[in-house]
Amino acid sequence: MTTLQILSSKQRSALWGSLLRGRLCDLDLSAENLRTGLAEIGHPVTIQAIHKWLRGAGSPNLVNQEAIAYVLKCSPTLLFPTRALR
Repeated sequence: MTTLQILSSKQRSALWGSLLRGRLCDLDLSAENLRTGLAEIGHPVTIQAIHKWLRGAGSPNLVNQEAIAYVLKCSPTLLFPTRALR
């Protein structure tokens, strides 16, 4: 039986980092490409922040989540789910 598991903050950051790395890989983009794309739409972030997100050591805020999804041409819920299937 499949259930939804609410994730802790640490688990969520790790999952989001993994999904973000996967999406960048799917699009053949780098962290620098993401930084540039975010800056172009008015959401400048540092490359250090992006690397922190990719490592799962932190999470982007809601505004940045929307902007990241826009730049990566996908739904924010695809990259930043709050629950995981178990």
